[in-house]
Amino acid sequence: MQSTSLYAEPPNEPIEIDSCEFYHHFNLPKIGEVGQGWDLRETVNEYLGVTLGVEYQGKRALDLGTASGFLSFAMEKQGSEVVSYDMASQAQWNIVPYQEPRFQQALPKITQQTALSYQGIRRSYWFAHHALSSSAKVFYGDVYHLPDALGRFDVVMVGMILPHLRDPFQALYSASRLCDDTIVVTQQCPLGEQPYGLFLPSVQNSPDNFESYHAWWVFSEQCIINMLAVLGFVHVGTKRVSHKCSARTRGQDTYEECSTIVAKRRSSLRT
Repeated sequence: MQSTSLYAEPPNEPIEIDSCEFYHHFNLPKIGEVGQGWDLRETVNEYLGVTLGVEYQGKRALDLGTASGFLSFAMEKQGSEVVSYDMASQAQWNIVPYQEPRFQQALPKITQQTALSYQGIRRSYWFAHHALSSSAKVFYGDVYHLPDALGRFDVVMVGMILPHLRDPFQALYSASRLCDDTIVVTQQCPLGEQPYGLFLPSVQNSPDNFESYHAWWVFSEQCIINMLAVLGFVHVGTKRVSHKCSARTRGQDTYEECSTIVAKRRSSLRT
């Protein structure tokens, strides 16, 4: 039995749906369809690695960077005991610290947008949590230093979070320490067989573009595989799938091709 003192309590007051920013699309009981951004309803099994053999029934799972919670609730539906992780405050959101004056001038507006987005996404999680009668626990903290007190996990789901972190390897290390069996990483990866990462921030970027401050990296599949190998996890499969997303197209549906990479702790593999 895990200590409940670590976990966040639901808000005391009812949450108004209009105050929510849904990062994912949902079908919620008595409400219907809500959401914007990522629509994983038809491709969730590919995203979670189920089609690569990942099992969630009877497992304890960590959703790293839960946002609106769609993946947490999907894992719970498949039979997992779930812990949803997210930042403790918007101050932990890794904003790129541009020093050029034109970026500095835009920073107050970007910081305000970040705070509003953070608050709206957190409210959307609890709104969906209540609507779905979820039993998922919620931990707010530092992704770079997840506490041992969270306990052990069979599966750690790392969905679209690494490109937004200043130190993605430290985040992977932090989560991998708590994982006994399987890590699933899903994100956009460029084609190519070389293990490389690209640093996205540039003074050539637009200072008025929200993504200029929040997108740090893009990694090849082999780079992720190598990171996981260093941490003691053996690559067992990768699948590229197009997922519906309207995050960058002002509500117009497009498809983003993402790679789902599955790795298992070396000691958990049968020899």
